[in-house]
Amino acid sequence: EEEALAAGVNGFIMKPLFSSRLIHKLKQLIFKEPAEEKAEPALVAHQDDYTGKRILLVEDNDLNREIAIELLASLGCTVDSAENGRVAVEKVSAADENAYDLIFMDMQMPVMDGCEAARQIRGLSRRDVKQLPIIAMTANAFAEDIAKTRQAGMNEHMAKPIDVGVLCRVLERWLG
Repeated sequence: EEEALAAGVNGFIMKPLFSSRLIHKLKQLIFKEPAEEKAEPALVAHQDDYTGKRILLVEDNDLNREIAIELLASLGCTVDSAENGRVAVEKVSAADENAYDLIFMDMQMPVMDGCEAARQIRGLSRRDVKQLPIIAMTANAFAEDIAKTRQAGMNEHMAKPIDVGVLCRVLERWLG
């Protein structure tokens, strides 16, 4: 940062890039709004440590999966991933009971969508999957989409793209 400032850089923006963060930074630069005290990434400021918590991330988009893995790993989580619902069901079935502390489940995926995967995971003949938090991740935040995820046995609905603050609150609620 110091080198960049010395070279004439006017500001910084944290990745992944969200439209709200971009708009805020543009307003700062164009309208000379006061800058924050120090540009500190939300994950650095967040104090919770989820070391030892194992997450199954089910996401078909490579870039979304990579970003989510980085975010979760930076909070101490161990992350396994699956590229579709069928693979997720297979991973949960093959894992020991209580192997996963939480599942983040994309909704629209090839092979098997998130709702069907959640139903099949909940239907496994094991005690751990009845209480295992399954969090829906989708760009669709309509009431009917949320209702579908609840009917499929999911515990919560989280909008994409992933907002770091929301992610931290979800982790605190279910793992804290």
